[in-house]
Amino acid sequence: MAGSKKRPAVILKWVHLAALITWVGLTPFGVTIWKESILFVIICSLYANIEASFSAYQAARAETKQEEE
Repeated sequence: MAGSKKRPAVILKWVHLAALITWVGLTPFGVTIWKESILFVIICSLYANIEASFSAYQAARAETKQEEE
């Protein structure tokens, strides 16, 4: 039973880490390929998504660590 509670936190941790890596990977495209777009808005949006994904990853990691104790 304890393993079933632990599983969602571990899965969420990896989902949020994958989202963080995706947004960081999209940053160079936002700066180079989409130059004709409103660059400032693109950079702000990517930064917000990176920060949100990183925060969610940290929260899921803390939850996983807390469950292990």
